Amino acid sequence: MSLIVSENQSSEDYELPEPKGYAARCIAAIGLGTHPNTHPDAKPGQMKQEVMLIWELSELMEDGRPFTVNWRGTLSLGKNANLTKLLVSWRNKDFTDAEKEGFDLMNVVGVSCLLTVKIKGKYANVGSLAPLPDAMAASLIDQVNPTVKFTVDQFGKNEDFQHIWPWVKRILAESEEGKKFEKANPDFFKEPEKEDQDPNNSVGTEPKKKEPAADDLENPF
Repeated sequence: MSLIVSENQSSEDYELPEPKGYAARCIAAIGLGTHPNTHPDAKPGQMKQEVMLIWELSELMEDGRPFTVNWRGTLSLGKNANLTKLLVSWRNKDFTDAEKEGFDLMNVVGVSCLLTVKIKGKYANVGSLAPLPDAMAASLIDQVNPTVKFTVDQFGKNEDFQHIWPWVKRILAESEEGKKFEKANPDFFKEPEKEDQDPNNSVGTEPKKKEPAADDLENPF
């Protein structure tokens, strides 16, 4: 499974982490599919491919679960693309021309980093990413939430879908690919009758046991 990126291509109260830097691990890369381009300079009817990355912080909430934060944006490695800036700062090096032709974003899942949290209103956002300093390596906790690697061409084929937040599933359902799949599978996106989960407090379904820690390579991507 891959998520290839190239150069061309609720307001409810919940517990927030402090706006500072944390040892963190990327636990999910989700290809959100095709959505309307809402940028002010976009042409009418223009569409774009979107992606979401999710990190688990080495900081626990009051209930003992780790905080999570996510980033949603355009799936592009263009020179001025926000995803490009995010990844370059994380890996601390630019992309080569060969990498820009097709970089598998799934490679970032399991990779640690120093993540700075920025609070905007009632939400915790990714402020910046950097390689995890050696001095902070010992503070990185074992992964608790499930690992998720999913793209919209895997509807009905990838069991990782069951671990995705209900609100993220709704984003997937609203994609052009999701709408097409739902026409042929009307019940696919229906959630069981249960309380929705806070978007910054839990990733998908709560696992019965901790996920095995991923191997953090020196130059993982």
